[in-house]
Amino acid sequence: LGQDPGLIPRLSIALFDSVQRWKQDGQGEIRVWVSFLEIYNEKIKDLLFADAMLHDDMHITEHPTLGVFIADLTESVAQSLDDVQALIEFGTKKRAVSQTNMNASSSRSHAIFVVKIQKHFASGKSTLTARINL
Repeated sequence: LGQDPGLIPRLSIALFDSVQRWKQDGQGEIRVWVSFLEIYNEKIKDLLFADAMLHDDMHITEHPTLGVFIADLTESVAQSLDDVQALIEFGTKKRAVSQTNMNASSSRSHAIFVVKIQKHFASGKSTLTARINL
């Protein structure tokens, strides 16, 4: 990480610190998945799918129980901060960029990085799931 890490690296550090503490305290297990998508020219592209051209026109769906989601969006397991960084680098290479008058490699799109967290309690009686869109 650089001297001034952004929101996603700081959140990831705190998240995996919590994962370790939760596990060490015997409270259960926390699982983490990430997704990375781009919105460019009104099209949604899955940045973590191996062949992004196959997933370059995905659609937003609204479900009465699940809420808003993108069907078939890749969810990659992240077990460490290094995993998150590697997935960000992988997806960033697939983003649409082009030159502008102000910046030679400006992003011409919007990117959303999604973190899905699932807590499995040691009692086995319940599971909590949360999703954070960054």
